[in-house]
Amino acid sequence: MEKFPEAEKWDYKIDGKTYGLLRMTVTGALAAFFLILAADQLKPEPNKYPFVALVFAVFGAQLLWSFARLSVRYFCLKIYLGREGFYFKTNPLNGKYYKYSDVAACGEETLVSRRIHSAETHTYSYFTFTLKNGERKKVQFEKSVHGKEFDRLKKRINANN
Repeated sequence: MEKFPEAEKWDYKIDGKTYGLLRMTVTGALAAFFLILAADQLKPEPNKYPFVALVFAVFGAQLLWSFARLSVRYFCLKIYLGREGFYFKTNPLNGKYYKYSDVAACGEETLVSRRIHSAETHTYSYFTFTLKNGERKKVQFEKSVHGKEFDRLKKRINANN
């Protein structure tokens, strides 16, 4: 594990910018809308109800949490693949350069989620790798957008093990 090598030429770059700005903007606008509605319901006027304010505040808080997570992904997700190793950063404080030989195992996990009383399913893809010291790292990615890059990363890691 080394610091970010500035001189390394990156063959592939994965970041959170793909489709991120629109999702972030819509989520942030909806969060602001629901929080403003909640604040409006707290005014001491007729036809204003604290329960409605609570419902709006819960929706606004959930959207605000999603906005924060999308913002971290948009601004901080960076996975750069080089010839000897890769740079892996999923939040502002954990960016590190790993040599392919430092990784003991890697793989892809798929989580399928189904809502109660719904036939609709959601599939989430995760890339995971375990370092030789036992530390495990995991990042969610969109298979349709970055599937080829993560396949390339898996091939490079497996070729060095």
